[in-house]
Amino acid sequence: MARVVKIFQVRNLKTEDDEKKVKEVLNSLSGIVRIDPMSKFGVVELEYEDALVDRQTIKDELAKHGYEMIF
Repeated sequence: MARVVKIFQVRNLKTEDDEKKVKEVLNSLSGIVRIDPMSKFGVVELEYEDALVDRQTIKDELAKHGYEMIF
C-alpha cells in the first residue's frame, strides 16, 4: 500500500488540548500511520495509507469534532 505524507491546515487547532483531541479523533480512523498536530502553526502533518483512508474522510471526521480542515 502507498503511504502519503501531507500537511493540512486546520482551523481551531490552537492549543495543546486541541492537539490531543485531533490525535484522538484521527487515531480512530483505519489507515492513519502518524499524526503530528502543530497548534503553533495551525497544521497537522499526517502519514496515512491512501488505500484505506482519503482526505475527505479525514476532513469529515475532524468536522464532526469542530475542526475545519482547509484543502
